[in-house]
Amino acid sequence: MYLSPLHASVTRTRPGGRGHGFAAAGLVAISLVLAGLLSSCSTSVTYAGSSSQDVFFKLPRSWKLYNQTALQQMGMVNSTENSQQQAAGNSYQLFVSFASPSSHLNVHGSPDLAGRFPWAYNTVESLGGSDAESISLGSLQDLVIPVDTLAQQGAATQLAPEKFIVDGALRGTRVSYEAKTSAGPVSFEQVALLNSPTNEVWLLAAGCSPACFTAQKSVIDGIVKSFTVTNQGS
Repeated sequence: MYLSPLHASVTRTRPGGRGHGFAAAGLVAISLVLAGLLSSCSTSVTYAGSSSQDVFFKLPRSWKLYNQTALQQMGMVNSTENSQQQAAGNSYQLFVSFASPSSHLNVHGSPDLAGRFPWAYNTVESLGGSDAESISLGSLQDLVIPVDTLAQQGAATQLAPEKFIVDGALRGTRVSYEAKTSAGPVSFEQVALLNSPTNEVWLLAAGCSPACFTAQKSVIDGIVKSFTVTNQGS
């Protein structure tokens, strides 16, 4: 199954290692897109996402959306690897964005997921090969952080009951976990939707350190609840 670059940043135990046995797909060098930079009724909120990938969500206007250069530096965008994976019929990202009220990165140049500032990570993935055949609603929870494996090791705790989502032809889950990672403890909420052919998945995750997550719970809830996918699975 495809695992996001955020998974690598919180589980890496050695240079280049991903800390898990799933196959990793490439990343796409598509420029970060705001959905028309539309303003909501509140001047404190901005719509983010990608109109071409049928995904939208709300962010506090004060948050920073990382640009293409920053995404490349964080290892979240890699055009060469993405092209190779696409050509091979494997999974690859169609779109990725990352936002936070802070521009701080950790010492390795990757997102500070366990830090004191909240973050939001959005990706749209094209699934290929064995990923398209094996992905299930139950496995969606592991796309950002491998909580199933961590839970078996006593390193992840479910913060809220899993919710199953039906949105037209789309099916998905909403989960919330606290996980112990090499970057430190991370608490996050995540919503992921899968289309009927199981060849595309839309995902939004938001979180930070457990203390930050508790303090920013209403903000994080608002971001996750606003997640909207207009594609109906064709």
